[in-house]
Amino acid sequence: MATTTTYEMAVDSAGLITETTTEESFEAIQLPEFGGNLRGARVTQTDGKWTLVREDYMTNGAPVYSVDASTSTEPIESNPMFDDIRYDEEFQKWTVWKANHTDPSLNGWLPNESTEALVHKLYWWYLSGITSYLAPRCVIKHSTIQDDFPDITIVGKIADPGEKGGWDGNFICTAVNCQQEGGKYRVTVEYMASAQGREWDTEIYS
Repeated sequence: MATTTTYEMAVDSAGLITETTTEESFEAIQLPEFGGNLRGARVTQTDGKWTLVREDYMTNGAPVYSVDASTSTEPIESNPMFDDIRYDEEFQKWTVWKANHTDPSLNGWLPNESTEALVHKLYWWYLSGITSYLAPRCVIKHSTIQDDFPDITIVGKIADPGEKGGWDGNFICTAVNCQQEGGKYRVTVEYMASAQGREWDTEIYS
């Protein structure tokens, strides 16, 4: 009996195209060699008939994204609204006063008498018990099928996740996870966003 071969093509939600080949013969069929585009294969033998089913990658597909956008509790003074006065004398006095109302370096300074309106705002929030706020945080991940082992030197450095969801800031790569699948690699890269409206320091994370 001559070998008969059938083919089946499939595409998943990531655009990954695979081809399934089924060969049947009454002569012995060997498993294909590992590597290349081979995703997996199996050989069965029933009543003298050999069957090989193999699956091959035809494309690597497109990146598959996931996003975790949440909030974290941060000191109210770290809110971006105070960036313009962060290094001003009045803001520094507020920081000292908050830590110790009787610090002698204040020379009698009181926040309710400050010449800076935003320090007044901090003071009245402080009296109302508002000392923190919910800061937005974002982590983006994408998974891809690659032909080569991933570059892990990007971990801990500023990197572009591709899709940003309108986030006003930049990203650093915080993790690279990889699993080999046949002769290819399934790679997941994780990126953590800077605070909204700010950026990771290029000198530290370049």
